[in-house]
Amino acid sequence: MPSPLKLHLIILPLVLLSARCGLAEQEAIQAQNAPESEDSVNRTEQSGEIGQHNDALPRIFWINCINSVAGCDCRVPDSEDSVKVYHAEAAYAIGAANAGRQLIRVDERLCIYPVSKLVAKEYDPVLSSRWQAIDHGIRPFAELLPADIRNRFAPEELTPENWIANHSQKSLGNFWPTYYHLALEDFHPGDGTKVNILAANGSVLGRASARFLEQVMWEGSGISSTGLRLHYVGQRMRFETYSPEIWGYGAGHGYQVLPYRTIAVNFPGLCRALGLSNCSKSTVIGTLVYIPEVAARNIRMEGGHIHDGFFCANDTGSPNYIKQDRIDIFVGTHAGGNPYLPPARQPNLFINAGIRNLVPSDWRWWKAERERVWCDFNKIPADLNAPQSGDCTHDYHVVARHKVLSMFAFLDANGRPIRCAK
Repeated sequence: MPSPLKLHLIILPLVLLSARCGLAEQEAIQAQNAPESEDSVNRTEQSGEIGQHNDALPRIFWINCINSVAGCDCRVPDSEDSVKVYHAEAAYAIGAANAGRQLIRVDERLCIYPVSKLVAKEYDPVLSSRWQAIDHGIRPFAELLPADIRNRFAPEELTPENWIANHSQKSLGNFWPTYYHLALEDFHPGDGTKVNILAANGSVLGRASARFLEQVMWEGSGISSTGLRLHYVGQRMRFETYSPEIWGYGAGHGYQVLPYRTIAVNFPGLCRALGLSNCSKSTVIGTLVYIPEVAARNIRMEGGHIHDGFFCANDTGSPNYIKQDRIDIFVGTHAGGNPYLPPARQPNLFINAGIRNLVPSDWRWWKAERERVWCDFNKIPADLNAPQSGDCTHDYHVVARHKVLSMFAFLDANGRPIRCAK
């Protein structure tokens, strides 16, 4: 893998993505719960100016439409007609509010919505970071394989095509992706005030903005404005530093994260999907997986290589969001598809190629502004395109069925998953 210190220019199209191709939270999920998406929320003034629309730095809002799976009416301008909008969708303000109502753009919909039901999503007015120019070239396929496997074959034999042709695949089922990335202080300078960065023992590692350090706790790792690599140690506002020669750490056992190669999984869910007994994180971390939908896109990565669809399941996330059929794809310092950020800060190489991530509005039932309702896994439709009576249809399984990915593992002669090299 090329050293992450090697820099080159990245040009990401400044296309306006719909609220359906966001982070998040990343739920990216990150989009709803990361500090940049939630802690900075300020409710709009009932009679105040929402502000003028700016293509580069738009005013972005979270739509409130609680307890309404069917959505809320948003009036079409100069018409008695209305369109449906859904809770947590991202809305772009156009012009100023008038009589307590605001013209908004939601995907391709233009409509007028009550100001009282719009929540401002604030962000620092920064569109790019020098750290996004770090080389994101993917690790070659052969280098993903452990040494004992590599030593059995001639180098020319270790190709993705030969591997697929000569190894049986174990289906792990359907998965829905989000993206995660390193937190960057360039995007979270706050008011300019710096605080001490503390190690677990209380020693001072440097100084950075408190808002950035909150992001590091959410994402797991980050880069300060001075280039300091920080890793959250699990104790609030306590960190450790690591070498800029690596991207960061996975979920333990000596694994590192690799951009566009690492996925975070729910390890108990992975054990169930593998159908293994006596299975735990320690026995399956690093599992080599194949996602054919990624391979089929022929995505040209930095350095010119086409992504082959292979990943290493060597990280994990919060079980509240990374559930048994959810994955989080690590994208280095590229963006995670957060719909509540300006268009220039949303895309990455996978999003640009059509690998869509979940966003909060892919859950249609919200009991409160920040409390979504998940479907019971026993009530998910067997056929996502043809739900039956009694099936649950209000979360991402049906709403975002077009974002689904299939995933496969490879088993050795003992029926254990083949794992990536450390």
